[in-house]
Amino acid sequence: MRGSIYLVKINSQRTVPALCLKANEESLIFAQLRTAKKEDHPQQAGYMKRKYRKKRVLQEQKENNDPKNIDGVFIGKPEGLKNESVVMVKKLFKVNKEAVRKIISEISEDIVIRCLKTLKEVKKIDHLQQELKQLKQKVQFAQLHNERYDHHEKRIDQIRKKLNYPATPNKSRKAYLNYREVPTDKQITIYRG
Repeated sequence: MRGSIYLVKINSQRTVPALCLKANEESLIFAQLRTAKKEDHPQQAGYMKRKYRKKRVLQEQKENNDPKNIDGVFIGKPEGLKNESVVMVKKLFKVNKEAVRKIISEISEDIVIRCLKTLKEVKKIDHLQQELKQLKQKVQFAQLHNERYDHHEKRIDQIRKKLNYPATPNKSRKAYLNYREVPTDKQITIYRG
């Protein structure tokens, strides 16, 4: 079962080709397939034409390194499929054995292992992005209440490094450790929480 491409009935209206990633006694976990685009081919990922300007080349390199672009594994054109295909690791389906219609093709175990590694990486990136969003909300809340939030900013910088996002400039050069400054007529009053 594992490493085979099947036609799977997802609901009453849709039947899609999918790769079996895990097989249990009651249910199977499938990842949906899609037709490969030009950008999905592994040979062309690092290839840049000379006619591109420097900005364009830098933008394409940035897009290739962007963690948001990890969404599938190129499997080529196995026997039984019409086109070259990509396994979409973000589109997983857990179905019963009755929903499996017919077998289309077989692929190697290496591709299944690569799909599972990519899936693990995608889950890790999603978890980090959710943590980053929560920390940014905590920072905003702390700013409103004039509380310390340097530890949140340190963690945000660590997460941004892991996700290959550009680093944010340091705000600690401001006076009073980034606390909000309230000007008055005579002097500046600092409110601490």
